[in-house]
Formats: sequence, structure tokens, C-alpha cells
Amino acid sequence: LALLVVFATNFIADSNRALFESKIETTLNLLKLSSLDALLTYDIARLESIAQNVIKDPDIVSLTMSISGSEVVIVGNRDAYHTDSILIEGMIFKGMDVHIDGMVIGRIDAIFDERAILSHIESSSQYLIMIASIEVVFVAIASLLFSRLLVKELRKVTKAIEDIEVSGPGLTLS
Repeated sequence: LALLVVFATNFIADSNRALFESKIETTLNLLKLSSLDALLTYDIARLESIAQNVIKDPDIVSLTMSISGSEVVIVGNRDAYHTDSILIEGMIFKGMDVHIDGMVIGRIDAIFDERAILSHIESSSQYLIMIASIEVVFVAIASLLFSRLLVKELRKVTKAIEDIEVSGPGLTLS
């Protein structure tokens, strides 16, 4: 049962992390596609609008869009998630260059907050451990009751055998 809990916990953690990574990649790809025309035409108002809509996602804490190496849109407080140029725990930085015909025309950088998913993984693990503990207690109690019943019946059989040995054949057992 303990192994089952460990495997289930690892499966939950791995699958949730994989889903979060997939969300990050999908978000960046959709951002890339939706901002392509605005990057080409230097439409900063459109890029700002796109960024403001995307930052509503609670898993995205900062979004930066650059055109030709110059940051033109910064949404969210990206500096709040750094300590000495290192992201604080639970934050993921991902970026993606935007290409046209092999030429980089812009870049999208985002900081994603995975603390909610990590909290979900931890609470799921605690829930699984609690369920497993209840199951262990239940199995222990059921095993104890079953073993007592079995021992009681085995004692009856043992007593009957002893009675037959003492009284000889023909003894009627009740």
C-alpha cells in the first residue's frame, strides 16, 4: 500500500507538472501567433492590449514583449519575482523568439507562477497518505477480527479432536 501511495503521488506530481509545462508552451505559442501582426507593424497599443488580457491568467505574473531587441511592453512586476537575478522558488521563466522567414522580429518573455500547482500536488499527496492510512487501519482491524474468528473456530476443532482422542470413536460432536 505504501508503494502504491508513492507511485500515485509521483504520478500526480509528474502529470500536473507536464500539464503545466504544456500550458506554458501553448500560452507562448498563442501569444506569438496573436501578436505577430502587431510586432511586424510596431503596434504597441495592440501588444499592450494582448498582454493585459493574457496577464489576467493567475499563473502568469509577468509578460514582456520586445521588438528588435527593445522592450516595448512590460506587464506585471517582473522584479518582484527575482532575487539577485535568480527567480524565486515556484517561478518559471520562459521566452520565445518570434520569427518571420527565419528573421527574429520580436521576443516574448513570461514568468509563470507554479506555486498553485505545487500546492495542489502537496495537498493531493497528503490526501492520498490520509486515505492509505485509513485503509491500513481498516485492513488491520478486519484482519484482527477475522483472525480471532478463525482462531476461535480452530480451537473448537482442536477441542473436538482432543475429545475424540479421549472418548474414542463414536463420539458425537456438537
